[in-house]
Amino acid sequence: MQRRASVPAIVSNKFQAVSGKMNPSDSSPSPAQKLDRVQSASHSLQSMIELAAVLREPGGCDWDRKQDLKSMQPHLLEEAHELIHAVSIGDLENFKEELADLLFLVVFFARLAEEQGWFDLYDAAAAGVEKLIFRHPHVFGDLEVSGADQVLKNWERLKEKEKARSRDLDGATIGPESTAEQSKNPDDVDDRNLIPTRNDRSPSEFGKNTAYLPGLHRAEKLQKKAALKGFDWTNIRDVRAKLDEELAELDELLAQLPQYQSETANPGARTTSKSGFDETAKSPAAPTISGDPVESGEYSDPGSEEQKKQLQAALTDELGDVLFCVVNLARHLHVPAELSIHETCEKFIRRFREMEDMSSSDLEDLDLDELESLYQKAKAKLSNVS
Repeated sequence: MQRRASVPAIVSNKFQAVSGKMNPSDSSPSPAQKLDRVQSASHSLQSMIELAAVLREPGGCDWDRKQDLKSMQPHLLEEAHELIHAVSIGDLENFKEELADLLFLVVFFARLAEEQGWFDLYDAAAAGVEKLIFRHPHVFGDLEVSGADQVLKNWERLKEKEKARSRDLDGATIGPESTAEQSKNPDDVDDRNLIPTRNDRSPSEFGKNTAYLPGLHRAEKLQKKAALKGFDWTNIRDVRAKLDEELAELDELLAQLPQYQSETANPGARTTSKSGFDETAKSPAAPTISGDPVESGEYSDPGSEEQKKQLQAALTDELGDVLFCVVNLARHLHVPAELSIHETCEKFIRRFREMEDMSSSDLEDLDLDELESLYQKAKAKLSNVS
């Protein structure tokens, strides 16, 4: 197969298979020959490449031979999360194992691409190296930067230039034209034509390729990108005030919820409605919150199913705003929101397991006061252990 290092060419083809798929010989080597092929490679990464090839070729593994780019996506996501978990809990042995699992999946995906005649792992690596050299002119060129923030800002500018350059080339190699085009002063980058003018650029792609991310991580990434454009709060106090504002708007909506009204009037009362709507409670008045998803600012027939759906939609919208603000506050405090909630989940799991171990009865047989007491005991016990 002829090796191609042009990323734009691959992208512009929309991953359509080319003619002449790789068809290894139907004659299958013996198990000993397969093993020798894998183990005699010049280095361990090459062994992994050969392993992926052997598994995919005739006489290989039936399961591996059935896979394609779509079927392998869940496995890639799962292994990535398992690696993150190993790192977060400091399990070094598992860290190495999960890193190897993820690395093999990268090799496997490259193998699938190679079989289609698109590119192989070496092509992908070469394109990655070229791109990273281009995006580090302060390391491989004469650009001077004042710190990590300036590096990130320049990175985004270079990405825009790549997109503008690749849009009309259809296969031209992306890379540094010369280090001379990079300014020694990062503040002069625009003047040196690092960023094309708006008329020369395609429509905004802000937020593109972020939908696959977990929600909190996606929010943080979008906020960081907006901040690089100057759209950001200048201090933590303002961020915290914005959170209070969003919580106040949520409280206004909660006041429309019959269950919430009942609980406020009767703090010990319980409702049987899982949806949050107490069927026997008095219907709320139509809310008049500015910015409500319902453009008219009014709900239809009070107490109707439509009114309930609209209220639920409004609650969903406001809770999203609250979560977005919480992520923004975490970002300003340099706390990774996704990691923070992950660690809180792990903490809750430990405490709940301790509750189950401590209780002589099934938890579902206990009332809420007993459960709360048990939870506090589990929390105290684990705190003393740590």
